[in-house]
Amino acid sequence: MKFSDEVSINIPTPEVAPDVSQRPAQPIPSTISITSDKTVVEAGGFVATLIASSNSVTSFRWGILKENGATDQDCFIVYGSTGNAGEGPVVTNPVLIRGAKEGSCTIAVSDHSDPTNFVGTYTLQVTKAAAVQQTTAACSTFSASACPTDRCKPIGSGCKDKICT
Repeated sequence: MKFSDEVSINIPTPEVAPDVSQRPAQPIPSTISITSDKTVVEAGGFVATLIASSNSVTSFRWGILKENGATDQDCFIVYGSTGNAGEGPVVTNPVLIRGAKEGSCTIAVSDHSDPTNFVGTYTLQVTKAAAVQQTTAACSTFSASACPTDRCKPIGSGCKDKICT
């Protein structure tokens, strides 16, 4: 028997989760951590040593990032037997960075086997080189030639001039 006021109802079928077993596995991104012995270096002074570490990356590629299309000349990678400086890339670990002029630079590191896989960055501040101290209060009482040896030190590297301290 059929009633005249019967209504037809469409009951939606429950949604089924997509079958992910057929999808290719997605690579797990590599994590690269960067540590440094310095956050600030003097221009032309001691280098900063940056070390990369990772649970999955074994070979690291370093470079200085470009700013506005130009290499950041505030610091350089130090490499080679003569200590040549450049922007990289260079494959090594650790890497040595020397400040060239006051400012900051961003050093990037990536997985050498796949440089687009992951990039870690580290920002290093570069300050002006400290001026060589030319005089001290003690020098007013001693000339450099008469300065007691325990209070006399050379000015700069390889200089014969000395100051009293």
